[in-house]
Amino acid sequence: KVFYYTCLWLIIIIFNNNCLIMPSLIENKIVTRREILDMMNEKEKLEQQLKSLLELLQSLNIH
Repeated sequence: KVFYYTCLWLIIIIFNNNCLIMPSLIENKIVTRREILDMMNEKEKLEQQLKSLLELLQSLNIH
């Protein structure tokens, strides 16, 4: 149970950091449209990984 929450906590931290980086980059106008699209793709991949990781954790938690 503790392990489960620790993983969850780490995931949330990683996720939040990712979401914080983007707006600041856009504000500074460092990023091109292409880079933004790349970041969105990365974010989607990350979301997919998080979902599968969560599912894995939940299945471990059930057993």
